[in-house]
Amino acid sequence: MGDAVAVALIKARDFKPMDFARFHPGGSLGRRLLTRVRDVMHRDNLPFVGSRIKVRDCIFTMTACRLGLALVVEEGLLEGIITDGDLRRVLLQDPDMMDTPVSEFMDPDPVTSLANRMLTEAEAVGRENKIRALVVLGERGQPGVQDDICGLLECID
Repeated sequence: MGDAVAVALIKARDFKPMDFARFHPGGSLGRRLLTRVRDVMHRDNLPFVGSRIKVRDCIFTMTACRLGLALVVEEGLLEGIITDGDLRRVLLQDPDMMDTPVSEFMDPDPVTSLANRMLTEAEAVGRENKIRALVVLGERGQPGVQDDICGLLECID
């Protein structure tokens, strides 16, 4: 009976998840509903590589940054993204590919999110696209400009 009354009141007052988050900010649901991408993204030591860098050197950069990917940038513009999975597939096809430029294997259209976006929305985009990380953009939201890249968001399954 109590549940029925609670549901009736929720509908009557048009109570939304964000209302719940305001009243219960310390709980895990409240925290999750109030968290923005900028609050949890990786900001430091982002793995930028040039499009002509060799696979071998890209692997060193990816290893040093420990994010399992590299952002391919040329002349300040984001050209694409290459992940450790991309590299594994390339190396399985031909182990002699170590001296090939990463531009031949990168994804030229990485999925992005604005830093101001709600975390739950960004994670949903990651799940829909079956990807592990989103490139996070700043206020201008220009996906092709290196200066507007402010971080990386690891998506949670």
